[in-house]
Amino acid sequence: MSFEHDSYTEVSEETWFDRLKESIKSVGVGLLLLVAAFPLLFWNEGRAVRRARTLDEGAGSVVSIKAAGITDKTRGKLIHTAGLAKSDEVLTDPLLAVSSGGPALALTRHVEMLQWRQKKVVTKKKRGSRTVKITRYEYDQVWSDKLIPSRHFKMSATHRNPSAMPVSSKTFGARHVTLGALSLPPALVARIRGGAELPVTWRMRWKIADRSLRIRTRVYKGTYYVGFNPKKPSVGDTRVRFTVVRPQKVSVVGKQLAGITVGPYNTSGGGSIFLLSAGVVGPQAMFKQAQAANNALSWILRGVGFALLFFGLLLVFNPLAVLADRLPLAGDLLRFGTLLFAAVTSVALAGTTIAIAWVAHRPLLGIPVLVVAAASLVGLKLLGSRRKKSHADVDSSQPGTPALSAR
Repeated sequence: MSFEHDSYTEVSEETWFDRLKESIKSVGVGLLLLVAAFPLLFWNEGRAVRRARTLDEGAGSVVSIKAAGITDKTRGKLIHTAGLAKSDEVLTDPLLAVSSGGPALALTRHVEMLQWRQKKVVTKKKRGSRTVKITRYEYDQVWSDKLIPSRHFKMSATHRNPSAMPVSSKTFGARHVTLGALSLPPALVARIRGGAELPVTWRMRWKIADRSLRIRTRVYKGTYYVGFNPKKPSVGDTRVRFTVVRPQKVSVVGKQLAGITVGPYNTSGGGSIFLLSAGVVGPQAMFKQAQAANNALSWILRGVGFALLFFGLLLVFNPLAVLADRLPLAGDLLRFGTLLFAAVTSVALAGTTIAIAWVAHRPLLGIPVLVVAAASLVGLKLLGSRRKKSHADVDSSQPGTPALSAR
């Protein structure tokens, strides 16, 4: 029987008390999110400032040298150089008998296995005072480079994944890579991208030493296929492809070390500089790229901090909405209000935390931001007070019912 794509559905009823208990449990999770958000936002601003200062210091002290002209005279300095990163090594995967077929910086084995994947979709529908919970478990087959545990699947008996792959992904790197007179360390070589597909052949397949693996392996569209029929794959089938990084031009910024090699450069502020770019790139352009990456990471972490605050507040105030469900439409209205409150409050809390962090790390920016934020809050409060007063004046000016005069 084929299970390429199927599903299983459960229907259950939740009482108001069940939902209240679940919402109360979620308050703890919400508090944890809130507790995590503030230090993350504060730390991120300090990290961004320290990294920016590190890069500014490096940009002002870097020395650009031709790759072929590097000597011990610049040992200990922050240097920039560019040229062809190369190696004379021919790399080989000994398990699968695949060779790079020429000088290479890296040879990578990419392994994927066809496995079951479970997707859980929960929907809730109100029916009077009760809520119907519909849980749908959807199953499909996907190629994944990581093992997907199936023991916790709802339908694990009919959707079982293997517990191990026949082979694993691995990278074989050249041990000696040079850039002109400079020797590049493995940690830096591993950052060089630009791998090209390396097709495998039947001749390579016949050289696989493991007889059991060789018998189960086929060559299909330039890749190894461990399974019965690549045109009709089944769960547990594995495909293996290879990429190779050939010698290419790169640019490097780092500290020149003994032995004419390069490593991380430590600045006076405790930061570290060790940059690599593809192609021939000038030193200032490399530092601009690093600054742009630093700014991008800062905004990503700010977004994460805002999300933690937003969802934390929603979880903390969720029991109020569940309590309000006892009244018609009250629960939905309160949920909408909670959503708006969480969004506005998250922006305010995140902005205040960032401003406080700026006061600590860059006061020339942080103090004005805090002043503007405080002035805005005061202005909103005054505006609200004036509106209340104007409404009160209008109400008092309305003519009331005339009193009867005594005769």
